[in-house]
Amino acid sequence: GQLSAQDIMERRLSDGLLRKLKFVSLGDAEGGVMATVEHMHEAAWAACGIPHKFVHRYSNVDEMCNSEVFSSEDFGGGSVYDATCQRLLMDKVHVLTEEAKAIGYVDTLSQQSGVVGDNTDWKGLYVSIKRLLDTDTDDEGNHDNKFALLLGSSGTNSDRAAAYAIKQLGLNVIYYHDTDVSCENGAHENMKEKYAAVILKDLTSPSEWNDKLGNGKLKVIISTLSSQSEPQIQPQLLKQKPIVCEMTETANYSPLLLQAESSGCDVIRGTEVMWEKGVAQFETWMGRSAPYKVMKTVVLDECLHKEQNDLDLEENVGGSGKRILGQRTG
Repeated sequence: GQLSAQDIMERRLSDGLLRKLKFVSLGDAEGGVMATVEHMHEAAWAACGIPHKFVHRYSNVDEMCNSEVFSSEDFGGGSVYDATCQRLLMDKVHVLTEEAKAIGYVDTLSQQSGVVGDNTDWKGLYVSIKRLLDTDTDDEGNHDNKFALLLGSSGTNSDRAAAYAIKQLGLNVIYYHDTDVSCENGAHENMKEKYAAVILKDLTSPSEWNDKLGNGKLKVIISTLSSQSEPQIQPQLLKQKPIVCEMTETANYSPLLLQAESSGCDVIRGTEVMWEKGVAQFETWMGRSAPYKVMKTVVLDECLHKEQNDLDLEENVGGSGKRILGQRTG
């Protein structure tokens, strides 16, 4: 009879043709994000007939680096969530990718003749936004005149990944955060130095906004803030119909996204960035194309659809007929 995928996997394991690798999670993640990422990858591995598993969660870098799993020949890699752990790993891995060096933190570990530290946060954001930019018929012309507004959180890791993604998209960075807070850790200076960012000090000032943007076009707005701390966007910022993106994985029904949808803007929810990052991780670990639909379905089922059950969507989006939450073209 015909062998099932499970039978083929078990035969390859018994014949020594396939190794069962161990993966780990490091740090804390809010809203069940860590569990969802683990389930997403394990579902993808199962769909491909691969026996790998997440076997342990560590709370700090030393605990992980001193563990038997980390030093084992069967260590396959890991996902890193805590911001402090992400920065400390820069000095702990054997090799850093160019992206990790440029952005300044590690969120993905892989085993390639030594432990490699990579950054896939930027890739999840980049791919999500680029797909919509590629469908923009008004996207020809001078890139020097196209901008992305980054609503930042005091120069955190996510700010750096978002700014890097913006530059890779060929856009210029306009960076906003409370001046006093940002100046404490040099966030403004870092953004200006590394990404040639234009600093916006007052989001509510039409005159300052007009001065910073000039005759340019606002293509994208990215928020790395929690929905509770996001500022109200002035309606004039949405007139050019920028793509509005939440980078935080649990930000799916934030006031910013609802405001953007009601203004006719395309939106990218945190869940979309999550599965795109997962696809980038899978392909780094496996060296093959990821089962995209499987990974997307797990994230939607565990995050977006669960959240939808707790909300009255018609009340939130006003029955506007916009695209289904979490759905996208392509």
